[in-house]
Amino acid sequence: MLEQTFKKLVFNYYIVFVLLVLTGIAGYFLQQIVTIDSFDKTGITLQTVNILVLLVCIPAGMKIFSMKVSKLKELENEEEKLSGYLHWSKIRLTAIATPLLLSMLLYCIVENNSMIFCVGIAGIALIFCKPIKNKVKEELDIND
Repeated sequence: MLEQTFKKLVFNYYIVFVLLVLTGIAGYFLQQIVTIDSFDKTGITLQTVNILVLLVCIPAGMKIFSMKVSKLKELENEEEKLSGYLHWSKIRLTAIATPLLLSMLLYCIVENNSMIFCVGIAGIALIFCKPIKNKVKEELDIND
């Protein structure tokens, strides 16, 4: 069961990178149709909303994941632990992927360097979500 869960975790993790590349490609083509001036009221509003989403989603996703995993550690059934861990891992990845993909799309449309910094911040947060088998065992207190 641990092996299957770990494969799903890794798959979900790398899907975010695939989505990032696809968002970049879509943003490139969207840029040919729509370009927003970064100093325009719309551009400033979009950038501000994106930064706020980044500032809320990443810490909230990490904290909620941490709290829920600490509760999962107390469960006796290993299958329940792993299914819960997979569920909350998906939520954490979604919380980090949302500002990551939004920042990439806005970088392409608005062409402001602050959006590429937001991509970098979310990318660094994503690195902390990389599934490692020993880390999963330690967080869930699973002994083989």
